[in-house]
Amino acid sequence: MSSLKTKITFSFALLIFMLIVAGLMSLSEFKKVSSSADQTIKNHYASIEQSKSILESLEHENTGLLMFLAGNMEEGMKIISESDSTIQKIIAETTASAIEKEGKDYLLTIDEEYQKFHSSVLTACRKANSIPLDERNKLYLTEIHPLFSSAKSAVDVFVKHNQENIICQASFVSQRSKRAIMPALVSIIAAILFSIILNFFINEYFVSPIKKITEAVSSFYPEQYNLNIKINSKDEIKELEKEINKMILRLQRSRSQNE
Repeated sequence: MSSLKTKITFSFALLIFMLIVAGLMSLSEFKKVSSSADQTIKNHYASIEQSKSILESLEHENTGLLMFLAGNMEEGMKIISESDSTIQKIIAETTASAIEKEGKDYLLTIDEEYQKFHSSVLTACRKANSIPLDERNKLYLTEIHPLFSSAKSAVDVFVKHNQENIICQASFVSQRSKRAIMPALVSIIAAILFSIILNFFINEYFVSPIKKITEAVSSFYPEQYNLNIKINSKDEIKELEKEINKMILRLQRSRSQNE
């Protein structure tokens, strides 16, 4: 025999269990999406910032070369050396922290293009003392500036790559977030359906039987030998019906004997 207390407790326990499972599924999905996306976006943002630093150092090195060719050789060489050290350091750090192979390939291209530019800068510095100013300008425009532009273009391509990946990642997060919401929606719908079912069972096996007994007792007349009701459940209310009918039967027998 299943008691009313057991039925109601089990029903609510099942509802709570369903909500907990759905909630844990949602939390797990959100956590996976958030953690993965956050780290990826951070890496791309870091790469963009490092790329900007490379571009800035490239500009400084180019400025240092122009100063050197213009005659301010000591200050120009100092700027060239500092810029080179900065660029080499940033490329090494960015390559070490890069996760995807495509990103490392872009960095390799940047390094190759920069080395071409830097080599031409050092070559121009060595030639500067032996050629007149107009020849220095011609050397810069025909040989060095194109390499400078190529190095900048390689960095720009890497920046664009990271920007596109951030957009793709944002779209990915949006899609995954919608998927992560589904368990929560399922739990809400399930809770609503289960509440309806639970309400039916409470009415069917608790409220309705008690109402039947109450009405039967109210309309009971002395000649009856039972309440003339039928409780379909097999629980305490059914037992109550049986005991009431037994009590009525005993009372009727006692009355018959007295008569």
